[in-house]
Amino acid sequence: MKRIVSFAGLMAVVVAISACEPMPPVLPKVNRVETVSTLVDVYFERGQDTLSKYDLAMLRSKINDISPPAVRSVVVMNGPGQTGLSQKRAYLARQLRMMGVDTRVIEYDTTETLRGQNMAMQFKYSVAAPPACPDWSQDAIANYDNLMHSNFGCATAINVGRQVADPMDLERGVGGQTFDSERNAVVLEQYRANRSFGSAVSSPQTTSGGGNSDSGQSTGESSQ
Repeated sequence: MKRIVSFAGLMAVVVAISACEPMPPVLPKVNRVETVSTLVDVYFERGQDTLSKYDLAMLRSKINDISPPAVRSVVVMNGPGQTGLSQKRAYLARQLRMMGVDTRVIEYDTTETLRGQNMAMQFKYSVAAPPACPDWSQDAIANYDNLMHSNFGCATAINVGRQVADPMDLERGVGGQTFDSERNAVVLEQYRANRSFGSAVSSPQTTSGGGNSDSGQSTGESSQ
């Protein structure tokens, strides 16, 4: 009986001491934005300036996991003296544009490491590197002061990192955006009139000055 009491007393002291020790501060769970590089091989059959259905499907499967808005640069590389080079470059640029890649980030380069009809594309894109989660470094039960647990914020950070299209938005945001209200009004007008979007009947030629010639003439006539 004495041993049982002594052991119970010892456990009570241990619990009391552990409750008095402050829990270490919890660092916020945030994603790190990193830039990674991927090299994709491209092969054109002899005498062809377009890819076969199989090679095109292989190309798309290789870059399927790359988010197009996250692409920082694409270097299209070819070997020296390759035939039909301009057509091949234009074809690959069209395919990248159809996949959602901004053609303004595409560059071209000739390298001695490629031979024959072989080409390659070097992708550099941003990814969201998740924090060290899950984090169960703290006891979730012996949290008598109801302090923030070490695993708090892990689910939110990981979900945001996987859903964001351009990880750079996690660092700098998208900033202010300008919208053309006249263009939106024309699209709505076409929709209500059951006309196709962009028809020549009422779609304006949007310029940096805003508006169109039709709207300017009508405004001038009304002011007179």
